[in-house]
Amino acid sequence: IIMIEFRKPTKMDSLAILKEAGLSPKTVLDVGGGTHGTTALGVHYNNAKHIIFEPNKSYKDTLVKSMKVFKIHDYELRFECIGAQHPLNLNTIVKKEKYVSPYLLKIDIDGGDYDALTGSSDILPDTDCVIVETNIFRFYQPDGHPHKNRDVFHMIKYMKDNKFFLFDITELCYTEGFLTATDLVFVSEKFFLE
Repeated sequence: IIMIEFRKPTKMDSLAILKEAGLSPKTVLDVGGGTHGTTALGVHYNNAKHIIFEPNKSYKDTLVKSMKVFKIHDYELRFECIGAQHPLNLNTIVKKEKYVSPYLLKIDIDGGDYDALTGSSDILPDTDCVIVETNIFRFYQPDGHPHKNRDVFHMIKYMKDNKFFLFDITELCYTEGFLTATDLVFVSEKFFLE
């Protein structure tokens, strides 16, 4: 009898598998930390340095509390907008701050995800894993702007061009009964080759 272990389509389960396979980032770049940060990153990688980008300064207290709950001692809260079209992008910030690689990059900023991803092109060679929210339909946007983000096809193509493969699809989001967004988990080709 073959026993198959079932799992859920979540970042938590996906990162558990990658951690067991040896994924061990030195720096976690959490773009769109929200009110509490990304639980899966805090649970699996609390020994890494966490850089949390969140433009809403009112989340400061809850983010600090979450860092204590996750037992993350080395972190920075940056209340800034990130993207290729913004004055601040990850290429510029990581170079200036000299954050230690390898990186794990998570982007979830509700519509500007592709922009933030393309603003991290210089650090992708030093990144082992990228988790990015994407739209299923190009015409759907939370704020009604039709071409602000890219759909699944464009995300996968961009990451493939940067030597990443699609490892998992997690956190499926339905709006009015339609699958509208999901998180794509990419792993660097070199991660499994080393």
